Amino acid sequence: MVSIKRLKLPKNTIVYPFGIMRHPFGIVLEAVQRRMRKLEEEKEIEKVVFLPVADGDIKRGELIGIITVYDIEVKAIEWLKSLLREWIEHKELSFPALQP
Repeated sequence: MVSIKRLKLPKNTIVYPFGIMRHPFGIVLEAVQRRMRKLEEEKEIEKVVFLPVADGDIKRGELIGIITVYDIEVKAIEWLKSLLREWIEHKELSFPALQP
């Protein structure tokens, strides 16, 4: 693991490493939170899991990778059920010949 400058993330976000952009000596596999938090809470990242692919030293202040931060909308399971019901009804109306 490599320590990084503390990064604060807003609530309702998730993080994915951007694997294409990497350091010459390795790649960031995962961001590590200070402690586990709910999705609905703010988070802090202080370390990353770094997979070395070549010998060398990482200097302080070097860019070791890029992460992508996605906003996530939290909804109840009922919303998903209603969305699926609407989709099924639409398919039944669009393709009546496929119905048994």
